[in-house]
Amino acid sequence: MDKEKLHMYKEIERLALKVAKNYEKNPDKFVDVIEEANVPEDMRGDVLFFVGSMLQIRLYLNPARACMERALIYIRDTEKISRCYILLGLVYYDLENYNKAIECYKKGLEYLEKLENGAGKLMGYINLGIAYNSSEHFDEAVKYGEIALKIALDIGDKKMEPVCYMSLGAVYYALENFEKTVEYLSKAEDIYKKTGQMDALKEVYRNMAVAYEKMKNPKKAEEYKRKAEKIKIFKDRLKFCL
Repeated sequence: MDKEKLHMYKEIERLALKVAKNYEKNPDKFVDVIEEANVPEDMRGDVLFFVGSMLQIRLYLNPARACMERALIYIRDTEKISRCYILLGLVYYDLENYNKAIECYKKGLEYLEKLENGAGKLMGYINLGIAYNSSEHFDEAVKYGEIALKIALDIGDKKMEPVCYMSLGAVYYALENFEKTVEYLSKAEDIYKKTGQMDALKEVYRNMAVAYEKMKNPKKAEEYKRKAEKIKIFKDRLKFCL
């Protein structure tokens, strides 16, 4: 990116963060403000996607939603369209509008199917399964969770494979099939132990404790509670206490 474009993005970022909170109830006007900030028309899609991504992370959700929806008017690149729909789905999920989240994830996946982008499809199906779980459509949640897991195994994605196990474990917990919950969490546990992702491992242990409590197995529940307690997290630094 040349210096002129970099400067423009920095100025847009500064403007967006300054005024976003003022337009939470009028997000379309917020997008108008961004578009009027000397953004060339051929860059508006990319700029609005950039702003929407930034605001989603900071939980300015309505301005983020409006940015992504306006970005889709300008963007023509298939991969960028897919990313825009997936991110828009995340925004709707954070807004607890699970039906719209599902709709956006499916549209994003339609575009991803045209591309050889296994990692993109993996994230799309993980998010789709989670949204179906949150909307209590558990059969669909299992279906798309298993599709995501198959993709993770096919492409050898060891980072997202345990996320798939965790997601499926959550669905089976909602279905009160606690044996299946423990089965999937145990698979995530094995991977996180090997990779040393202690924050994720702590979350697995906590969930295992709850599942074992539901199974009326207090001994195992206490075992996993203690395992979770041994992992101390200090901001970005992790420490395992023996």
